[in-house]
Amino acid sequence: MSDGPAFPRELERAIFELAARTSTSVLLQLLLVAQRVHTWIEPILYETVCIEDSSPESRPSRLFAARSREFLATRVRRISLSGSCLRGNDAVLEICNRITHLAVGSPGSHYAENIAKNLLALRNLRCLTFYIDFVLDEADVDGEDTHEHDSNAITSLAASAAFASLTHLELLEIVPQAATFCIRLPSLTHLAFNLHDDPCPWEQVRAVLLDCANLEVLIIVDCTLSHIRTTAAALALQTDETLHDSRLVLTTWDTWDEGVLDGRNFWHVAEVFLQHKRAGIYSGTHYIAKRYL
Repeated sequence: MSDGPAFPRELERAIFELAARTSTSVLLQLLLVAQRVHTWIEPILYETVCIEDSSPESRPSRLFAARSREFLATRVRRISLSGSCLRGNDAVLEICNRITHLAVGSPGSHYAENIAKNLLALRNLRCLTFYIDFVLDEADVDGEDTHEHDSNAITSLAASAAFASLTHLELLEIVPQAATFCIRLPSLTHLAFNLHDDPCPWEQVRAVLLDCANLEVLIIVDCTLSHIRTTAAALALQTDETLHDSRLVLTTWDTWDEGVLDGRNFWHVAEVFLQHKRAGIYSGTHYIAKRYL
C-alpha cells in the first residue's frame, strides 16, 4: 500500500516550528512525534531561558549542568535573569555570549559583580531591559556609586560595542543621565521608560524626542492603567509641543521582562496602536494604548 500525500519537507518543518513556538507545553508534545521533528524543534526549547530560581532543581540550573558551553552559546538567544537570582549566576552571560535579547532584574542592594562586566562584553544585543545605573557604576571613570555620572563616562558607555546594534531598550529606572545615554546609542529605534508608579520625567522625554536621531517610538510603561491615565493627564497639561509627539505611546506591562520575550508585549501593543493612529482610528491627542479591549 502506498503512502498518502505528504507536505514538502521544508513546509512540514516550517509548520512544526510554528506550532512549537505557540507554547512550551505544545513544543514538548511535538518532540515525541518523530525523530525528524525532534531534530527540527528541539533547538527552540533552548532559545529562551528565564532564570527565576537559582536552586539546583530548577530547569535553568539543570540545563546549564547538562549542556556544554558551546551548545549554550550556540542555542540560547534570550535570557531573563531575575534580580533575586543574580548571585550564583554570574557566568550565565559569559557562557551565553551570543544572546540578542536580555532582561536583568532589580538586584535589591547590588548586582553580582561580574554581571555588568559580562553584559558589556556582549556583542549581539538587539533588545535590553535593565537598570542602567549598575552598568554606569561599572563603567564610571571615577568609580563612584552615584547617580551623577561623568558625562564623558556616559558618552564612552553609549559608544561601547555592547550597545552598537541595540535597537530596543527598556529602562527600569530613569536616572538623571538616562536621556543622555539613550541619545548617544547609534542604532536605537525603540525606547521604553518604565515608571514604576513614579512621576514621568518630562525633561528626559523631551530630550529623547528631540535628539534621538533614529527613534521610532517612545513608550511610557507602568504597572496599571490607572497610573497610565495619571501620566496621560499630566501630559495634557504640558504646554511644550515637543512632548505632544506622534511617536509617544502610554501603555501597561504584564511581566517585568516581557520586552525581551516573544508574544504580545508592549512593543507589539505600541506598534499596533501607532498603525491604528496613522489610519485615523485614534486622534492625534490620544496616547493611551490599552492592552485588552
